[in-house]
Amino acid sequence: KYYAFEQGPTQRVGGRQCQQYTLMPRDSWRYGYDLCVDVDQHLLLKLQTLSLQPEIKVLNQVAFANVAIGQNVEVDALKTSWKYNDWKVIAAHMEQTDLAAQGWRIPYPVGFNSVTEITRFIRTERQVAQLVLSDGLASISIFIEPVDSFSQRLKADPGSKKGSIHLYRKRIGDFWLTATGEVPLETLHYLGNNTEFVPVAR
Repeated sequence: KYYAFEQGPTQRVGGRQCQQYTLMPRDSWRYGYDLCVDVDQHLLLKLQTLSLQPEIKVLNQVAFANVAIGQNVEVDALKTSWKYNDWKVIAAHMEQTDLAAQGWRIPYPVGFNSVTEITRFIRTERQVAQLVLSDGLASISIFIEPVDSFSQRLKADPGSKKGSIHLYRKRIGDFWLTATGEVPLETLHYLGNNTEFVPVAR
């Protein structure tokens, strides 16, 4: 409904034959995708994120360089060069929440629906609400947290980019709203500029 589907030619990725499929957006809320799927195993071997403005170009690509199927895996091949022994793991407690019931009026871009709505409790002093929207392919994460000593590091961001991921942040009353996702920046602007917080009468 929100993407035009087209089947392309077969090609080789990671030493295997794959079938190309292209999904082009029918509006400006989302990016396009070029996929290549293994003909025999139906494994996604390559994925490109495509921008249509001002012309079609590849924003991001992930692909297998080599694929071996049906062979025993060498244990040494699973070892990583990352020094993870000293990594610090912070496990945040999470609870389901209802942002609309709290007074948040967040407009969803056409085709996007809520898939997750939670509050993360980081330590005991800090709470961050998170809303995840998706159209089945693209996703957007919206974080809402109070302006307090724990969010002093935050500042307004009209739009920064890393690869195909955009981030947008603005202050709404006594809260910071941060929106990020693999979507055009204009989609995040629409979310941020049209979101309202109306305190609920007690």
